[in-house]
Amino acid sequence: MKILLSLLLAPTVFFAQQSINATGGNASSSTGSFSYSVGQMVYIPFSGTNGFVNPGVQYNFNSSSLLVEDEIKSSSILIYPNPTKDVLNFSEEVSDIKIIDVSGKIVLNYSSAKKILNLAFLPNGIFLLTAKTKRGEKITHKIIKE
Repeated sequence: MKILLSLLLAPTVFFAQQSINATGGNASSSTGSFSYSVGQMVYIPFSGTNGFVNPGVQYNFNSSSLLVEDEIKSSSILIYPNPTKDVLNFSEEVSDIKIIDVSGKIVLNYSSAKKILNLAFLPNGIFLLTAKTKRGEKITHKIIKE
C-alpha cells in the first residue's frame, strides 16, 4: 500500500512539443473550435536512465508517373522536324497516333495511317506522341511544338 501511495504522490513530468510561431490564432463556431499556428516545430531529444527518445515527424509522400510507359524505346522511324512549328513528318507510315499533353490529356487521336501530321492547331509546349509502325511496334517520342 505504501508503494502504491508513494507512486501516486510522486512528482510526474510531462513533455510537450514546442514551436516558434510566426502567426496563429483561435477560431470557433457553433459546431466547434480549433487553434492553429504557423511556424517551426522545435524537437528536443530526451534521455533518461531507461533509454533515449528522439522525437520526429512522419511525412506521407505519394508519387505518380506522368509517362505513358516506363521506358521510352528508340525506334528506326525518323520523326522530323522536332521541334516543329506546324507539320510533323514520319520516315514511314504510322497508325494509332496519339498526342498527349503534359497533364495526360489526349489532344489528338488518329487511327488511320499517316506519314505527315499537322500540329498547327496545338499550343506551344511539350507533348508525347505514341503510334504503331507497320510492323506493329509501338513507338513513343517527345515532341516539342514551337
